[in-house]
This record gives sequence, C-alpha cells and structure tokens, in this order.
Amino acid sequence: MGSPDHKGPITLLLLVVFSANTYSQLQTDCGIDIVIAIDTSCSITDEDKNTTREFIIDLARTINIGPGPTESQLGVLTYNDGIQHQFYLNDAKTNDEAIKLAENINTTPLGCRTHTHTALEVIRNDYFTAANGDRPNAANIGLVLTDGITIPPRFGKNTIAQAQLTKDAGIEMYVVALPSESKRDRDESEWRAIASDKVEDHFYNVESFTDLTSIITDLSVAVCEEKTTVQSNITTATTTEPMTTEPTTTEPTTVEPT
Repeated sequence: MGSPDHKGPITLLLLVVFSANTYSQLQTDCGIDIVIAIDTSCSITDEDKNTTREFIIDLARTINIGPGPTESQLGVLTYNDGIQHQFYLNDAKTNDEAIKLAENINTTPLGCRTHTHTALEVIRNDYFTAANGDRPNAANIGLVLTDGITIPPRFGKNTIAQAQLTKDAGIEMYVVALPSESKRDRDESEWRAIASDKVEDHFYNVESFTDLTSIITDLSVAVCEEKTTVQSNITTATTTEPMTTEPTTTEPTTVEPT
C-alpha cells in the first residue's frame, strides 16, 4: 500500500501513528464544523466508493461529535451531475449517530460528470447555514474528495470562482485527490486553486483509496490546528473599567457666633 503524498509539515505525518481512540483523547477541545463533498462520478468504481464511505465512518469515530463548544459537527454531501444530500451538521449529536449516518451514505451517482462548482456553491449556501447547524464560534472546514477535475472542463472556471467565494466566506478548504484511471483529468492546478492558502497544508494526493484511512489523524490534526489559528485571529473586545471618581463632599463650615 502506498503512502499519501502530502506535502505538509512532517510533524503532522508523524502523528499518523496515533490510533483514533488516542486522537480522541488528545483533541477533546477541538470544536469544528466540517462539511465533506464526495465525488461519486462514474470514473470511481463501486469498490472505491465503499472505501470512501469507510473513510467517513472512521472520521466519525475519530473526532468528538456533538453540539458543544469543544465538540465537532460533521456534514456530508455527494456530487456528480448534481448534488445528493446525505446529512447536515446538526443531524448527529453523538459519535454513534454520526457513524450510523455515515454507514448509510448513498454513493450511487445520478450522472457521470463531475460538477465540483455546484458542490462548492452548495457547501457554502446550504450546509454552512445556521438552520443546518453552522455555529458562529466554530471554525468552518470544507473537504472535497475527488478523482478528477470539473467535467465538462468548460465549467472549470466556475469551480475556481466558487472556490474563491467559499474561502472568502471564511471556510477553510481542503482537497483530497483520489486515484483515477483517467490521467487527463488529473490537472492539479484546479485542486490547488480550491485549497486554501498554504496549499501544501491543505492538499493531499493519495495513491490508493485504501490510503484514505491512513490520513485521518493527519487531516484531523491539521483541521484542529486550523481551528486554533482561526480562533486566535478572532479579536475579542476588551472592556476597560471606567474610572469612577468618588464624589467629593465639602463639609459645611460653621462660624462660631461672636
């Protein structure tokens, strides 16, 4: 089995040795909202789609799921010619609920094309909304799992534009490039344009679908670090205690009668 070609800091790669349980114990204070868009176009085999589902299940086991400020929420959609809703951020309140939802992800495509531009637009306008569980004080993380560029290619510019709008909305974008038999569709420039700044920390290129599980801790640590960075950039208003001046009272002077 090959190893993921991730060009981020090597310290993150070393953390892959931790098990999911170890990670959960170490990262209980990481509260994020993460939405994952899964490419289910016809270029991906049914076996590989099942592996992708297992990746989501393992992720649901790894992060601490819940609505609390130190807990994380997970949402998932699949896309091809259109969008197939799976579950929103606030659909699972516990790890067990998230795992059950992940186990029932439907990866059957409604078409063979790869409309990444539509997926990015829906992530921003539908999934990261208060009605569907987005929390104002939690970092927003978007993750795209895809094996190729936007199809038809003429919509590639739309994907770049939607990616920029999504990042401008405060959503940190990660991309996992999945293996594909179609070499012509593997133009990394589109993937790197989707990923947030410091692309080497937001872009993963895996050699095999089975490598997905090996990047869970790496990815989880990365998004938790991103959450910490985002939170540290939020300036909290500091209140200065007003200086109160004690009223001075002048004692009345009495004049002794002469």
